[in-house]
Amino acid sequence: MMTTAAQVARNFLSEVRSGRNPQAASIYMSDLVFAHQITSEERITITRTPDQYVEHVLEMKAEYGDFKFEIEELIAEGDKVYARWNQKGAGVLQLTSCVYRVENEKIAEYWIQIDRLGIELQKEGKK
Repeated sequence: MMTTAAQVARNFLSEVRSGRNPQAASIYMSDLVFAHQITSEERITITRTPDQYVEHVLEMKAEYGDFKFEIEELIAEGDKVYARWNQKGAGVLQLTSCVYRVENEKIAEYWIQIDRLGIELQKEGKK
């Protein structure tokens, strides 16, 4: 039975990105994933392996504790899935949106936007 792009993205977010089971990253991610990010209005692309993504989630857990993660919206069309979520931990609210491209039932690429300035201001107690 074929897994849809929406199912792949939802399961990845619910299990891996949520911090519940980061070690399951290789189930949902290709061996090499292109991660397109925006930092200070500059577009950058990095590559991530599933193991590197596990480390990324573990770093977030170290910084924010066992954070609460909630998918607010998930919309799929073809091989692309738009997701919007919030993450709350250590007194910080993170709002994020991302578009995932799924290939062969695994995430191959994504475009992510995070309010990094808002996170920093919350950490400094200015927001």
